[in-house]
Amino acid sequence: MQVIAPMPPMPPMPQMPPDAFQSGPPEKVIIGLVIIVGLILAGVILAPLIKALARRIEGKSVDAGLAAEIDHLRTRVAELEGVQDRMAELEERVDFSERLLAQGREQAAIAREK
Repeated sequence: MQVIAPMPPMPPMPQMPPDAFQSGPPEKVIIGLVIIVGLILAGVILAPLIKALARRIEGKSVDAGLAAEIDHLRTRVAELEGVQDRMAELEERVDFSERLLAQGREQAAIAREK
């Protein structure tokens, strides 16, 4: 046979003051929220500035081989621009020659008809 001991009585629940939840949050919570919101706003505002500064710092340390390749490409582009001008001039000359040949053929055809 087992003997079951009686359960001890429950301690009384502490009484809360009636206006405990109506007084609003404590000042520490408000200050903490203001600090958190301020840090978030600062991060949102300063993030683009920090990224731009990082890109500028990163751009100053260009590899010497890369700089030489960029200079080489710039000279090639300048040469190609000169070739492009020459090609345009040659196209004009070919058009002129074709017009002269067409006029000569037309005059020969008219002379044969007469």
